[in-house]
Amino acid sequence: MLINEHMETGQPSPPSLSKNAGSPADESSAVQKLSLLYTENAKVAATFWEWRHKVMERFFAGLAAIIVASAWLYQRGELRRLLFIPLLIGAAFCVISYFMDRVNKRILLGCYATGKEIEEKLGSAGAYTRISVQYKRVNYSYFLRMLYLGTAALLLTMSLLAARFVR
Repeated sequence: MLINEHMETGQPSPPSLSKNAGSPADESSAVQKLSLLYTENAKVAATFWEWRHKVMERFFAGLAAIIVASAWLYQRGELRRLLFIPLLIGAAFCVISYFMDRVNKRILLGCYATGKEIEEKLGSAGAYTRISVQYKRVNYSYFLRMLYLGTAALLLTMSLLAARFVR
């Protein structure tokens, strides 16, 4: 089982490295395995940082496309009554972006916790220990959540208003 699964299920973690754990070869092998696990954890974290940035990039590109499509429809008198459609699609897109970011955040938090635990077992504080401490403060995850959901609410409201009043 992975270290994170022990934290989620409430099961005790595997025993930590100890100076009296056995022969130097056993300890060296355990340190090497933890180092490999730490490296793999860092690769997973980097992948999901990249995914998070891709979600943000697509959110802003999609929002720009929604605005352009809405402006184009508004300028066309005969199509103006369809203005609510791109706004409604934009609201759905924002909600999807929110859920995608939420999954990325959970995975990243798991990586941070796993990395911190490995650092503790290796006896050195590294990046994950610092990230875990910093994460307890307000960070940009809260801002992204409000951005995605706030934009979804705004676009949904605009869509409802457009459906009702724009003819």
